[in-house]
Amino acid sequence: MGYLCFKQYPKGMHRIMWFLMVLFLAAGCRQKEAQEQELQRLQQENLQLQEALSDREEALGRFFTTLNQIEDNLEAIRERENLITRRAAESLEGQQDQAGQIREDILRIGELMRQNRVLIDRLNRDLSVSSLNLQEAGRTVERLTRVIGDKELEIQVLREEMARMSQEVDGLVAAMDTLADREREKAQLIEEQTRALNTAWFLVGSRQQLLERDVIIREGGFLGIGRTTRLKPGFDKEGFTRLDLTRTTRIMLPREEVSLLSLHPEGSWAVETKDGQAVLVITDPESFWSATRYLVVETR
Repeated sequence: MGYLCFKQYPKGMHRIMWFLMVLFLAAGCRQKEAQEQELQRLQQENLQLQEALSDREEALGRFFTTLNQIEDNLEAIRERENLITRRAAESLEGQQDQAGQIREDILRIGELMRQNRVLIDRLNRDLSVSSLNLQEAGRTVERLTRVIGDKELEIQVLREEMARMSQEVDGLVAAMDTLADREREKAQLIEEQTRALNTAWFLVGSRQQLLERDVIIREGGFLGIGRTTRLKPGFDKEGFTRLDLTRTTRIMLPREEVSLLSLHPEGSWAVETKDGQAVLVITDPESFWSATRYLVVETR
């Protein structure tokens, strides 16, 4: 029907109509192409926005993770400082030597501070290269930087205090060692004195043996008759047997017939025989040893 109507136009109009139709179709194509280009541009911008948003979220995640690490380190530092204070007090009170543990705590604090400085540098670097531009984040980093700086000053003071305490402790230890040495010397002297007070010596032998040892002398009498035997003044004490007079009350004898040449009160001793063995029994040690600490027994 349109074709019939179209034929009604003059012949010159045909060309005009075809030209207008071509222009209309060309304009439609150009508009469609422009729309497609705009759509692609919008899709590209949307992708870039999504990537930027993802980068921002990742940067925020790293930022707050680093902040948490710094805060955790600062809390650990505070706990170590409390431990150092308590251990220092215990060390000065003499409860136990905490110097080694305190040095270890200070070293650990130094390591935590080193980690914090690295983390702060990371935060500053992330803020400078990221698109966060968070004013509050910048203030937080500045605050933490100040806190870490203050902590470094505290740690330096702590190290100096530790050095001073170490000198004090060394002085106390040296004084205690000196006192301990004196106490040991005193105890050793008391022990030696006690041992000397409780030490006695005895020698058992025949008359001939005692003469040969230069312990006794024979004097008086005429032609060997009526001579008496007695201890030689300043007799040779070599060969005597040592005993503890607080423990020894029985001395074995080679035979029952004996004479005590040293001075010991009667009634403070007795000679007994049991199963063929003669024994000198000291019945009153305090009286027995009151005159001399050297016992000389002559057997017959």
